[in-house]
Amino acid sequence: MIDVIAMDMHAPFIYSAADYLDEVTGKICIDRFHVAQMLARVVDQVRRAESKRLAAKGDSSPRGTR
Repeated sequence: MIDVIAMDMHAPFIYSAADYLDEVTGKICIDRFHVAQMLARVVDQVRRAESKRLAAKGDSSPRGTR
């Protein structure tokens, strides 16, 4: 019996695990490195968009916030 399976977020890995291991559905744990990496990318995208939006209004306060 498999309690939890830890893996990369890459979709083919998840699909393969679900295809070959029936009891793994709902028991997949994504490693924290990839979760942190995804979060950092999203935060950076939002920061850049806000910086552009504020720069268009003439506000340079977000400069150097990276």
